[in-house]
Amino acid sequence: MVEFIRKFSGWEECDRISLPHLARLLRINQDLGFQDLRKHANSLMSSWISGDVIALDRDPSSEDITSLWPREDNRLLPLANVKLESLQHVHLFYNHRNSLIHEFRMLGMLGGAPDWSRSEPYYSTLLLAEEDAESERWELQYPIEFYQRITRHAIQSLEGYLIQNSIDPISFYISGSYWVDYLND
Repeated sequence: MVEFIRKFSGWEECDRISLPHLARLLRINQDLGFQDLRKHANSLMSSWISGDVIALDRDPSSEDITSLWPREDNRLLPLANVKLESLQHVHLFYNHRNSLIHEFRMLGMLGGAPDWSRSEPYYSTLLLAEEDAESERWELQYPIEFYQRITRHAIQSLEGYLIQNSIDPISFYISGSYWVDYLND
């Protein structure tokens, strides 16, 4: 599904790294090998102004973050078993979709309401009252209209791809009475 979205949706920001997710990961895990990346993420976050609505084009590119992410044997190291790719919007969007479809819950906006007038993904701030202080959190939202646009575009792009490459998707269908393919032989 992630590759389907990446290849056919036309979503330009799909591979960008969610800055609030990255900053949170780096704040929770103080691994010294990630110090340069932590400074960079904090610097980028400091330019976001409370109360603003932030579009995803303000998130850093994968290349920008990859260049600062620690490596071992030419592979990116996971941080607390979190891989860099899981912070990309295409993966976050897929996780959000799964939470809506399979769990019937909406991620983000704890106690708040999304801005239904928006048609593109965005961040907005949420002020949280904690025991001894208030804290602010940047909440990521994927509006319903965005889901609809991505779906329409991806299906139309897939149709064009299948026609251009003379691929008949029905030829991949295995007929039979059983849902386990092996039993249909």
